[in-house]
Amino acid sequence: MQAYAIGFVLLTSGAALAEPAFPFDPDRLFADHAALVEHLPDGRERLQMPGGVEVTRRDGDIQAIDGSGKGAVGCVLLLLSELEAALRLCDPHPGPELSEMQKRLAQVISFSAKNAYPPISENDLRALLSEQLAARPAGFCSAFTPENDLDLESIKAHFLRDLIPSSLDTVLETPRLPVINPCF
Repeated sequence: MQAYAIGFVLLTSGAALAEPAFPFDPDRLFADHAALVEHLPDGRERLQMPGGVEVTRRDGDIQAIDGSGKGAVGCVLLLLSELEAALRLCDPHPGPELSEMQKRLAQVISFSAKNAYPPISENDLRALLSEQLAARPAGFCSAFTPENDLDLESIKAHFLRDLIPSSLDTVLETPRLPVINPCF
């Protein structure tokens, strides 16, 4: 499934990787945690957040990396939201995988909303994700072909095996900022 995930993310949400999946106020984060900010010799400011997330800032540029070893929750959020949209919009027979995907997406949305900075309501996060998905090109569904390694039947066949609840539980067991990087 990792190959599917990488291909899927590159084909359908490359632009999304450059931006957070939800509002993020780094100035507020750094101000609220000023006592923890490290000033590095190269001019960067670094903030080690609970849960293994490191946020650095320099000249207004922000970089946030999940070093927890459990997976970047923002990446999982984008991946699941786009896979859910693909099954819902592009598959004439989504089967039980769609309801499973929606359950897992709901878990990730709940985690992400609570751990965003500042926190956001689940409904507001759902609305933002819907806006991002509505901006997909008209040919969104045409990307799901065997030639692109994105055949929906193959994705569904591997989905339940690769994104089993216990692996998602591991990703979500430690509260932390739901950042996007590293994304697989």
